Amino acid sequence: MNSLKHQLTITCIQILRPLIRILLRNNISHSEFVEITKRAYVDVASRDFCIPGKPKTVSHTAVVTGLSRKEVLRIQKLSDDDIDVNSNYINRASRVIAGWLHNAEFQDDNGESKALPLKGERASFEALVKQYSGDITWGAVFNELERTKSVLKNEKDEVVLIQKGYIPSKSEIEKYGILGECGTDFMETFAHNLEKNQTTPRFQRSVSYNYIPENLITEFENLSAKKSEKLLLELNQWLANNSYPLKQKKKSVKYFRIGLGIYYFENDARGSRYYEK
Repeated sequence: MNSLKHQLTITCIQILRPLIRILLRNNISHSEFVEITKRAYVDVASRDFCIPGKPKTVSHTAVVTGLSRKEVLRIQKLSDDDIDVNSNYINRASRVIAGWLHNAEFQDDNGESKALPLKGERASFEALVKQYSGDITWGAVFNELERTKSVLKNEKDEVVLIQKGYIPSKSEIEKYGILGECGTDFMETFAHNLEKNQTTPRFQRSVSYNYIPENLITEFENLSAKKSEKLLLELNQWLANNSYPLKQKKKSVKYFRIGLGIYYFENDARGSRYYEK
């Protein structure tokens, strides 16, 4: 095995370990995971590894993936309904909160998100949802944000924002949806940066030190959370100011989903590499 394949093997095992823990915890067997990887291989090969100027073929996908033509055909006929990664239910709730945080119509004189009456044509929760959540009713959005403890009703029957972000609190399905979305974003950045002749790498940095005393962990966790939230709110403001509402998008303009993710990690100081004991 050459040095690159050897390193990729180690890297794959490192990346897969936390994923396998999640899969085993949810009773997804090795054989089921193999089937999942086949679907991913066929999807990526047919989307990203086509011969320029030539139509996609089953034979070419089979050559690229190492699967048989029969297996590629079988996989291509499977329904994609159960692996749709379009997290609209997450994005809609997030957009409502983002609009509440940045749009002056829904802020007080100090620039803070104000308590909103439930209904009304302007400066109401109904108006907020109508502007930022497409065709979803304000009642459905309120129930979801209340369920996740993002909002509450005060004594005046107004809706108050109590959490500056949408974080599912109960639904395991939603949490795994976020895992898929954020994990994909992270890996896509690495895949982009590893492409040959890449002249415009995407920003990717991390900071870590071994041998930090256990009694300082909570202090750093709190500090990093405070600093990260401040930065993300600042970036959210910029993105919100430059994002087009759904109804105002122009057909002549190409749009992209962009953003930045920050995450905290913690593990034993001995490290977690595959080959370390």
